[in-house]
Amino acid sequence: MTKNTSVNHLLPFPISICAWREIDQFENKGITHLLSIQDPHTTHPPPDWFTGEYCRLNFADVETHKDALQFHTTAVSKVDVQKILDFGQKCSSQSHLLVHCWMGASRSPAAAYIILCQALAPGQEKNALDHILKIRSGASPNKLMVRYAEKILQRKGKMILVLDQLREEHHRLIDQWEINLKKKQEDKNS
Repeated sequence: MTKNTSVNHLLPFPISICAWREIDQFENKGITHLLSIQDPHTTHPPPDWFTGEYCRLNFADVETHKDALQFHTTAVSKVDVQKILDFGQKCSSQSHLLVHCWMGASRSPAAAYIILCQALAPGQEKNALDHILKIRSGASPNKLMVRYAEKILQRKGKMILVLDQLREEHHRLIDQWEINLKKKQEDKNS
């Protein structure tokens, strides 16, 4: 289950992120806004318990249009990202936004990051991403979504820079893990 942490002092409203299978865990959590990112041709309705503002978008978790073509699917568009931003603007200090996608790992963290960057002043991109990682540890926001948002929000490369730094750290940790695993295997075989 995703952690439902309280929002730090910079954020104007609570935001939570989850996978599709975790959505019912938020039934009694005061969710007022639900952003549902689903795969193309998927039409899961909102849960029966939810009665607030709802937005569903359909696109695959790919990070390039070339990948979308290769896998015969639909990538996020600039229009989709503008809809995410528009939905985020509907949230107020009385709101609690829940964003979900299939796994809660890439598209929904990207959408939450985009909405938080919009809500915060320029220069707060790292704080926004750090907050997303507190909400959903291990998240890796979809880079194509962030690229579109960065252009719309005119953040001059700062959103992507912060995301690239996160990804570099993930790669470094994976490389270190592989080195440690190889060393353990060598020690075991000695």
